[in-house]
Amino acid sequence: MHEQQQGVSLHDIVKRDAKDHHSWNYEDKTGPKHWPEMYKKCGGSRQSPIDILSSEVDLNDELDAFEFDNYDDSLTDAVIENNGHTIQISPGPKDAPRIIDEGGMDDKYQFLQLHFHWGGDSKRGSEHLIDGKSAPMEMHLVHINKNYKTKEKASQKEDGLAVLAVMFKLSNEDNPDLEPIIDKLDDVRNEGDKAEMDDFTLESLLPDDLMPYYRYKGSLTTPPCNEIVTWTIFKNPIPISEKQLQQFRNVKEEDEGEAPESLVDNFRMPQPLHGRVIEISGEGDDSDSNSDSAGNLGPTVVMVLSALSFLL
Repeated sequence: MHEQQQGVSLHDIVKRDAKDHHSWNYEDKTGPKHWPEMYKKCGGSRQSPIDILSSEVDLNDELDAFEFDNYDDSLTDAVIENNGHTIQISPGPKDAPRIIDEGGMDDKYQFLQLHFHWGGDSKRGSEHLIDGKSAPMEMHLVHINKNYKTKEKASQKEDGLAVLAVMFKLSNEDNPDLEPIIDKLDDVRNEGDKAEMDDFTLESLLPDDLMPYYRYKGSLTTPPCNEIVTWTIFKNPIPISEKQLQQFRNVKEEDEGEAPESLVDNFRMPQPLHGRVIEISGEGDDSDSNSDSAGNLGPTVVMVLSALSFLL
């Protein structure tokens, strides 16, 4: 299962209705407003992202800390790529499976890939909003339910994927934990470019304090918008500088017959809740913050896999 699932994108996990990679984008006649016309599921009642209103969330004490296997081990065989919609990083066949458990979920989930959503300026960029406010960037760590042996099976189950979402906040200083990624962006400047990545950990990309987090049931945030995602959004952000954000904004996308242009504003607007309940975890227990011998993170270093998101 490890070799079959490592390195795949969400496009691979779900059956796409369109044959052309450019059948959808984030603007014009094939942008988010028109996705429900092209992909029926994008008009469903359990769509993502959403605007999280902190005054209306329900406390759920059963949303406990996550346990992580191999999140503190360096990826040695990863690939970073510009797929025309986002920058995505996927583990390679030599990388041991990264697994998340607990976190108020019934099953274990295996890491598939991470990707980013960002804006043309720092006033926008994230897909999820918190109290109506956008962050300049959002990262999705996408995981597949280990109970489902095939991608096709997972794409049909409402608990097929778990995505951990990490929000970013502006900092005056560069974030050194992001430098392994920033350093590779020149190598994937153009759509279709790929490069090898190594010597970084998933743990290094997570907030120092992973509690509390928000939880709700939703969908992929890109076509075909399958409603198969258990979303976790960490309340605490991680820092990024304007200089580092600009490196993402320098990445290019291409439309057939047109000159390459900057890949920016690759986010979907918030979707209606349709009666869904958004939950929040407790604050956690600082007395248990150390990693255990198996490499699992304790409550303060706990991570609620954020991500997909792509392409969520």
